Amino acid sequence: MTYLFFDIEITGHHSEYIGHLIRYFKHHSRGGSNVFVVHPKFKEKFPQLADEADLAPDVLLIEISEDEYQKSSEGGLIKMSFSRLKLVKKYANAHKASHVFLLHFNVFQFSLMFLRPSFKIRGILFLQFYRMAKQNWKERLKYARKYLITKAYANNKQIERVFILNDISSVNYLNHKFRNNLFSVLNDPVPGLLPLDDFDIYRHYNIEPTRKILLHPGALSDRKGTLEFIQSALFVKSEIQNELTFLIAGSAGGAKMSASIENQVNNVNKTTKIKAIYDPGFLTNEKMKSILDQCYAVVIPYKNSEASSGILGHAAASNKPVISTGKGLLKELIEVYKLGVLIDEVHPELIAKKIEELIHYGDWKSESTRFVAERTPECFASTIVA
Repeated sequence: MTYLFFDIEITGHHSEYIGHLIRYFKHHSRGGSNVFVVHPKFKEKFPQLADEADLAPDVLLIEISEDEYQKSSEGGLIKMSFSRLKLVKKYANAHKASHVFLLHFNVFQFSLMFLRPSFKIRGILFLQFYRMAKQNWKERLKYARKYLITKAYANNKQIERVFILNDISSVNYLNHKFRNNLFSVLNDPVPGLLPLDDFDIYRHYNIEPTRKILLHPGALSDRKGTLEFIQSALFVKSEIQNELTFLIAGSAGGAKMSASIENQVNNVNKTTKIKAIYDPGFLTNEKMKSILDQCYAVVIPYKNSEASSGILGHAAASNKPVISTGKGLLKELIEVYKLGVLIDEVHPELIAKKIEELIHYGDWKSESTRFVAERTPECFASTIVA
């Protein structure tokens, strides 16, 4: 019996999830082949994972071509949904897959309203609609659209299971509203990363050792509250500004976003005593772990109340408090495990107030150890394939 895992994106959690599954199959044979269909440059970007796949007897790692990636990424979401499902079917048929695991299910929702492939499907759904705001007509329209799409694909009997990250409340609601037991909770895994040898964050970024480093890492975009975090420097009390460094590290969502970050960082350095640093580009796991271990706190003011966050897990693994959105799933996780402080809205002034509160807090007492223990990569992988 062949299982096929499909995820042709390469940033953030995409590569992490593939890595967890490859390592799981190195130590747990299920008596069948496990085919991973990945980005054209996956092996170049992640040579260690490619080597691990080679050592796993039941794992086959296949990079799609550049042409396949470009063609399946063209057009709007509806066109992409059908293009990518066509690509999935091509590889599933070629390898006679009985089950296909769509590690980023979102893009396939529309096409699976209409098409019934020959194989069974499991997928991981991000940003489902249950926690979406419904304050104005645009938000209500978006909510209704997502509701109807979910209702339609829930009737597709080839979809065996849809996983929702960390959110049992949403799972219970969706199973009650649509198809019982279609939706299952999946704890977002927290990998045991290793830092770089001899890495010193203060030396690497030329930061005075008296400053506390507030870190905003990962994929940088409007919905992550990146610009609001940088702008919050303008509202921090002047008497504590020279105690702080803002470090924005990761890949921006396009050239325009990158330029906006750079302009905002330059403005902070010109008009305040806070040292702001922008380190653009892909963050390796080792560097991510290094800067998380050595920062003071992590700022994740995400705007989507329905969102989970892999960065929250990384911060917990490094025992660092977070400043985060005081709504939805993130709020619930942070409150239950005492992982940080919350902002009511994603506004620079409110972020600044929480920064002032946090830097004089003293020793942070959290339940990060329990949070991480419940989210091992092995539990993640075994839940998906069980």
